Amino acid sequence: MIAKHFYLSVVTVIYMSKYKKVFLLFFILLFPSVFYIILSTGKHHFIYLNYLGPKTAISKKDTAFFKIPFQPLTNHKNVSLDSSYLGMYIKVVNAFDSQNKVAYAPTMAQFVRLQEKLKDYQLVKLISISAQTTNNSIDELNAYADEVHCNYTNVKWHITKFTTPDFATTFFTELQKAIAIDTQPIALEKAVYLIDKESHIRGVYDGSVLKEINRLVDDIKILLAEYSILEKKKEKRKNNER
Repeated sequence: MIAKHFYLSVVTVIYMSKYKKVFLLFFILLFPSVFYIILSTGKHHFIYLNYLGPKTAISKKDTAFFKIPFQPLTNHKNVSLDSSYLGMYIKVVNAFDSQNKVAYAPTMAQFVRLQEKLKDYQLVKLISISAQTTNNSIDELNAYADEVHCNYTNVKWHITKFTTPDFATTFFTELQKAIAIDTQPIALEKAVYLIDKESHIRGVYDGSVLKEINRLVDDIKILLAEYSILEKKKEKRKNNER
């Protein structure tokens, strides 16, 4: 909020001043430094996403946040996605059902847009998981990937199934139950989940609504900034220990 108020105050001064160019130059030069100082001194809602799901207080300062349990996935190219792979990325997750394509079509259409919009964000992966408890063959997954225009060129979007298909019901049930603690659950065929590297749920969105998808993209940028600041702090501590 401090950063937002600072930004708005400077914009107002620029707009009202007779010396707009001078103030504009001052703003451009100064704001990034001030902005970083503000962000690096603590957690601010301007760049910090909430954690969804049950929370357990470990101490007065520490809280354990709910982690959604992943099991190994297999994608439409028959590549296994294990916990070590999934732990390297921010994950945008949704469900699909190749036997009920119409219900899931609006959200899958938005994923086509997302794979283009997020193509330069190397830390972000789109993970569409089969909600079917019957075992999808790789040929079926691959055919469905082609049907929904999944572009695998930069390995951005994975059309997947759990290696143990029965786990799909457990996974999505746990997701919906966790989210219901903080917000109104969204129907599975429309729900899109933002899950961080550590498997915490950081957001849920209606994938059939463009405005919600735009909010998702904004939240991804916030989460990326959060990780960036964390890395800078780690680097600073490491340098101080030398």
